[in-house]
Amino acid sequence: MSPLSYLLEYNRIYNILGIFVILAIAAAMSHNRSRISWRLVITALCLHATLAFFVLKTVWGRAIIGSIAGGFTLLYQAAD
Repeated sequence: MSPLSYLLEYNRIYNILGIFVILAIAAAMSHNRSRISWRLVITALCLHATLAFFVLKTVWGRAIIGSIAGGFTLLYQAAD
């Protein structure tokens, strides 16, 4: 699968573009753009992507999220 076809599948290119649009709007509305820590922004985006990959693409990630969801289901049922 080529990189372009991967990005076009499930409109991933629009998701990535949306992230950059939100960052551009935030930078445009900033009073002092020179104080934006771009290293921190990029680090946070990389951490977010890594966590998303772990949760969505690994068996362990799905199991952990499933356990958390099950716990909230039990909590909801107990409160009902």
